[in-house]
This record gives sequence, structure tokens and C-alpha cells, in this order.
Amino acid sequence: MNDIGLELQKRIETAFNERLAIDVVIKAIRLKVENSKATQRDITILCKRLGEIASRVLIDNIKPEMMPNDKMYWNIAEKAIKPLMVNIHGIVNKVAAEVVMTERKANGIHIKPIELAFPEERIESLINNFVNAYNVGIEEYD
Repeated sequence: MNDIGLELQKRIETAFNERLAIDVVIKAIRLKVENSKATQRDITILCKRLGEIASRVLIDNIKPEMMPNDKMYWNIAEKAIKPLMVNIHGIVNKVAAEVVMTERKANGIHIKPIELAFPEERIESLINNFVNAYNVGIEEYD
């Protein structure tokens, strides 16, 4: 028997990476980071854009007909969504650290930025909200 959560995770990861590779906003920010020209504002734009891409990927890849009994279960959502959130967190942390290091270096400060821990509880809350909203939304169409 196939693990729906793992299948979704692979589909979501592939779709997310494909969108990242062609997104002009992401490309522009990556170029600015490579050239040490990115700013705190670019980090904010990056976060927003990653969220938009993630949202679109989830909407495009999670369909009721794929779910057992047309319902979303927490374990499926966790397997499908959490790796995406870990990936986004890693991207933002890396870019933020590079921007902060560049800014500090320009100001003669030689302190390495602290990497933020993955917000496990917030992501679990997000998954809970997603599962509840998904299942309520499906019930409204029944």
C-alpha cells in the first residue's frame, strides 16, 4: 500500500523546486545575495514570495480525491507539509544570515549571526489549522 503522505511530499517538493527555479523574484533576490547587495527588505520579499509559492504548490497538489475517505488526516498533512516548511525555513535562515553578515562586515562588526531554530510548535499549529480548514471546506461541498 502506498504512503499518501510521502507521495504528496515528493510531488510538493518537486513542484516547489520547479517554481523556485523559474520565479523571477526569487532569481533576482538570489542574484542580489550572491553580489552582497541584498537587504533586510529583500529578506521580507523573499519570505512573502516563498509563502505565495508554497501556498500555490499546496493548493495545486493536495486534492480531496487523493485522500482516504476524501478527508485530510494529520499524519498525511504532517508528512506532506512539514518538509516544505523545513525547506523554506532553511532558505530564509541562510539568506538572512548572509545579509546580516554583509551588513555587519560593512559596519566593522565581526559577530556571526545566530541561526533561528525551526518553529516546531508553530508548524504543528499550522498543520492543525490546515487539516481542520481542509476538512471543513470539503464538508461544505458535500
